[in-house]
Amino acid sequence: MNFQSNRAAGTASRHLTGALFCAYLLLIVIEYLGLSAQLPLLKLTRFPTLLAYGLVAATMVLGGWRVAVGSAQGRLLLLFLVFTGSTVLWALVRTHVATDLRAHIDYMGLFASTAFLLDRHARVRALAVVVSLMVIVLVAANIDNLISEVRAGAFRAGYFLADGNDFGWGLVVLLPFPLYLALQRSLLLRPLGAMAGAAALAGIVGTGSRGATLAVAAAGLYYWLAVSRRKALGAVALVVVAAAVLLLAPGSYVDRMRTIGDYEEDSSAQGRLRAWKAAVSMAVDHPLGVGAGNFNSAYGRFYLPAEHGWGMRRWISAHSVYFKVLGEYGFPGLLLLAVIIWTCLRDNRRVLRWQAGGQGLDTWPAMVNMGVVGYSVAGLFLGGVAYPHLYILSGLTVSCRRLAEGVTETETAPAPTAILAPQSHPRERIPVASIAARRTTTATKAA
Repeated sequence: MNFQSNRAAGTASRHLTGALFCAYLLLIVIEYLGLSAQLPLLKLTRFPTLLAYGLVAATMVLGGWRVAVGSAQGRLLLLFLVFTGSTVLWALVRTHVATDLRAHIDYMGLFASTAFLLDRHARVRALAVVVSLMVIVLVAANIDNLISEVRAGAFRAGYFLADGNDFGWGLVVLLPFPLYLALQRSLLLRPLGAMAGAAALAGIVGTGSRGATLAVAAAGLYYWLAVSRRKALGAVALVVVAAAVLLLAPGSYVDRMRTIGDYEEDSSAQGRLRAWKAAVSMAVDHPLGVGAGNFNSAYGRFYLPAEHGWGMRRWISAHSVYFKVLGEYGFPGLLLLAVIIWTCLRDNRRVLRWQAGGQGLDTWPAMVNMGVVGYSVAGLFLGGVAYPHLYILSGLTVSCRRLAEGVTETETAPAPTAILAPQSHPRERIPVASIAARRTTTATKAA
C-alpha cells in the first residue's frame, strides 16, 4: 500500500514539475523575444510577471531552494545579491541600487528554476529545441537591422538584447544550444541545430559587434582545445567557418573587425579606456564601490576627464562587466564575479572528466562551458551586469552536475556525432553526493 502511494506521489510530482517546466520554457520565450513590449495585452495583464513569480514560488516550494543554496554557484550568487542590496548604505544614488537589486532578485529565481527543473536529459533537449527555434525567430525578426550597412541601435527583442552589441552577446551565450542539437544523431534535431547555429553566427556577424566576434572565436577555440577528440577535423571545421564568415560578411563588418587593434584611433575604444580608467579610480577611492547601478552617475559627476567638460560623454557606460563591477562593487565584488565564473568552468570540466564516454550528456557540460567562455570574453567589452546570462549559465552548470550524479536508468542520453565529440577522460571523484547515493543504492539492492 505504501509502495503504491509513494509511486502515485512520485508520478504526481513528475507531472507537476513537467507543468512547471513548460511554464519555464514559456517565460524564456517571452523574455528573450521581448513579447511584453510587442503584445500590449501581456503588459496590461502583467502576465509575464505573474508567470515568473508563480514559477519561482512553486519551484521553491517543491525544493528548488535546496538545490539553489546547496550549490557553490547558488551560494555565490546569493552573496552577490546580498552585496548588491548592501551597497544602498553607501551608494551615490540609492534608487539605482533598488533598480539593480530587483533585476538580480528576478534572475536569482530564474537560476533556481533552471537548476531545479532541468533534471533529466529530455528536458535539456527540449530547452535546446526551444532556444534554437527562438534564435531563428530573433534573427529573422531583426533581419533588416542585421543586413543594414549602418549599425542599428534598436533590436526587436528583450531589453537585454535590444542593443546591437547586447544582441550579439546574447546570441553567443545561446549558441551552445543549437550546437548541442547539431551533435545529436536524430535526423530531426541535427538539421534544426545546424540551421539555428548558422542563424546565430549570421546574427553575430550582422551586429558588427567586435566583442561578440571575439567571444564566439574564444568559445570555439575552447571547445577545440579542451574537448574535441579529433583535433585535425575540428581545426578544419573552424577554418571553414571562419573563411565562410569572411567571404559572406558585408564589407562594413570586415572593416570594423580590422579596427580591433587600432584602439588609439578608434573613438569607441578610447571611450572604453576612459571608462575603465574611471572604474579603477572609483575602486581606489571607494574600495566597496560607488553602489550598484551608480557607475554612470559617479563617472559624470566626479570622474569625467576635464578636457571633455559637459559633452555627450558625461554619462558614458562602463562597457565592461568587470570594470562596471569594479567601480560599483569595488575589489570584493570583482573577486566574487571572477569566482562565480571560475566555479562554473571548474564544475563543468569535472563533470566532463567524471562522465563515462559515449553519452550525449558528455557534450552538454562542454557546451555550457562554451557559453561561459563566450560570456566572459564578451563581458570584457559589454557592461550588462544585471542581465540573465550568468544566472542561466550558472543554473545550467548546477543542472549538469545533478544529471551526472543522478542519471536515471530509464533514460539514456543519445550519443553525439564524432567530429567534435568530447574526448574521453578517466573518472574523477567529484560528486561526493553521487558516490554516497550509489553506495545506498547498492546496499538496498543487496538487501
